[in-house]
Amino acid sequence: MATTYELKTVTLRAVEATGPSISDSGMLEKLARSAIEDLDGDQEHFVLIAFNSVLAPIGVKVMSSGGMDSAFVDSRRVFRAALLMGAAAIAVAHNHPSGGPTPSGADRNVTNQLIAGASTLELRFVDHIVLGRDSIYSFNEHGEAG
Repeated sequence: MATTYELKTVTLRAVEATGPSISDSGMLEKLARSAIEDLDGDQEHFVLIAFNSVLAPIGVKVMSSGGMDSAFVDSRRVFRAALLMGAAAIAVAHNHPSGGPTPSGADRNVTNQLIAGASTLELRFVDHIVLGRDSIYSFNEHGEAG
């Protein structure tokens, strides 16, 4: 018996298929913060942002919520959600409840894994944003993604 997947199984937030194209990390930050604003602030949350071919956001999904200093990232689930949303490009983000946006070694490993997977699936990897309390770290702006 074949398993059928439908788009309605993907939780979409902040859907704006005709909205402005994403041009900087500040816009990604806004989308990511809006996705986690109602979630527990003392936990890490990992967010997928999906885009169409002109980088207009088409969906945002919280992929996981974890502990105080980590959130499990299953790259297969990330790419499944992206493909079900019809994404041509993706960005990811997660928060650091401690307040500082400096990425950890695990953050860098996840980023590299997602970049490789996106390339295999012919998806553009836009950025990975780490949300600190009052600032962010953009892997793309530091030459580590995109």
